[in-house]
Amino acid sequence: MKEEIFSYNEAVTFGWETMKKNIKFFVILLLIALLIIELPEQIGKLAMKQGLTFVGIALITAGVILNFVVKLGFIKISLNFCNGVKSEYDELLSSFGLLTNYIWATILYVLFIVGGLVLFIVPG
Repeated sequence: MKEEIFSYNEAVTFGWETMKKNIKFFVILLLIALLIIELPEQIGKLAMKQGLTFVGIALITAGVILNFVVKLGFIKISLNFCNGVKSEYDELLSSFGLLTNYIWATILYVLFIVGGLVLFIVPG
């Protein structure tokens, strides 16, 4: 059985070449993502300054949730490009079904990190 060896140079070269070939797509995708993430949070902060605390908190929470969804969308789009499949802009928000799993995995990841830090610091 032949063992495949991962090449960092090959991975970076592939990523860079893919980015250069699709630069317009990625720039527009990034601008759309920034709008989706930042707009609710900035409006929420503005609402809180105006005394609308509940509306502000709701909008900031929506921004955080959309941030998670956009991250998942970026991962999906990146994997599509790795598989040679052209992606569309609407795939940025197509991962709502994975949101709860992603949040639980993130919480578990943070708990492992904090637990490791506690086990590292307390015995010392």
